[in-house]
Parts: sequence; C-alpha cells; structure tokens
Amino acid sequence: MAKQSFTIEQLAEKCIRDIKKMSSKEKAEVRKHLNRAFGKSKLHDTVHTAQDSVLEYMLKNGVELSLQNYVELAWFGDKTIQELEGEEWANLPEELVYAYEHGTKVRIQ
Repeated sequence: MAKQSFTIEQLAEKCIRDIKKMSSKEKAEVRKHLNRAFGKSKLHDTVHTAQDSVLEYMLKNGVELSLQNYVELAWFGDKTIQELEGEEWANLPEELVYAYEHGTKVRIQ
C-alpha cells in the first residue's frame, strides 16, 4: 500500500467518514479514548468560552468555526443541528450558537 499525505482538513474529513461507518458501540469506544487522551482543557481565560475539547480541536486545527462543524465533530456525524435536543443545545458553545442564530461568523479572541 502506497503512503498518502493528507492535509489536516483531509485527515479530519477521512476520520469523520470512517467514524460515521462505525456502530454506536465502536463510536462510544472512540469517545472514551478521545476523552482519556485529550480530556477537557481550558482554551483561554474568558467568561464566554466554555472548557470544550471539540472547540479547542477546531481552533488548533483550523477547522471552520461553525455550529454545523461543531455538531458533526462532537457527535461523530450521528446528529445534525436539527436533531439536537434541549439539553444538548444548552451545552453548545455560546459563540457558535449566537453566530448560527444571527447568520454571522464566529469571532473568538
């Protein structure tokens, strides 16, 4: 098998595609390993930015900051924005929800 070179975006897209094909049990195992490896860490000391490893991943890897991308990464493609329930909405980063509701771009400083 020939070696392939991927950009970070291509690798993230491949991971998402592969994870979408997994069973719920396999996805739970992936979540467990990701939580163990990365846990929850503070992005920076602002009141507005929650401690969120998905958002931190997006910032570090240049993933466009949008609610759609966040939901796809956080739920491994199992849910869309429209499928989120009340408690799930309540736990979303304020910045992404605001931008989604107002049709603006996310700005985190």
